Amino acid sequence: MPRRAHGPHKQEVILAGVFAKRLLSVVEQRFAVTTISDEFIDFENVDFTNVSLAVIFGCGHRIAERYLNKATFINIHGSLLPLGRGPHPHIWSWINGEPHGVTIHKMTAEIDKGPIIAQRKVELEPWENSINSTMYALVDAATELFRENWNDLAEGSFALKSTDPLSGSSHRLKDTQPIRDVVDRFADAPVPIFLQEVSARMAVSLAQQPGPGPSRTFDVGAAPPARRTDGPLLKSSLGT
Repeated sequence: MPRRAHGPHKQEVILAGVFAKRLLSVVEQRFAVTTISDEFIDFENVDFTNVSLAVIFGCGHRIAERYLNKATFINIHGSLLPLGRGPHPHIWSWINGEPHGVTIHKMTAEIDKGPIIAQRKVELEPWENSINSTMYALVDAATELFRENWNDLAEGSFALKSTDPLSGSSHRLKDTQPIRDVVDRFADAPVPIFLQEVSARMAVSLAQQPGPGPSRTFDVGAAPPARRTDGPLLKSSLGT
């Protein structure tokens, strides 16, 4: 159920998603706030009459375009977009060997393809982190990035940087299903151990697929050099 905290101004901000409450103390100083602290967000019964801004932080599904047209929607995503579009970017960044980071972007009908407002690279050592600790490190970094950019977001004075919709990388929910049990069992293990288990699982999956075997490999954790990204990429300063 949405929770409303009244602020001094008529205009309202919606904070939605698993990590939305992390932003409440900053946002409610300037606006009335409605919070929806769920991964799967239902906007059907939300009154958008006075809503100027909706901030999504930890969302597990696509938001219908009919809602995106009712206010300015901002998403906080756990990767350096356009790398890591889609769900579970904290997992796929390790598997794909891509740099870690967080991005604030304006939402459009296409998942994680909206123009970028701000982003930051996050350095993480594999042996010092797990999948779970990676997620919370990115959540902390994203919260900090939001706080630093909040005044510009509140005033609508942020700059936008478009990205090539054909560049980067992306995954869907179903992509994680073949390794779901590996994620559950090794979520707190050091990342190299997790990647070793993922590599073994993918090798088995590939071996079971039709086609010549010796030339077909899955190189877990190998970073594609051409996609290396140095941050912050945009400094007016994780989910979908």
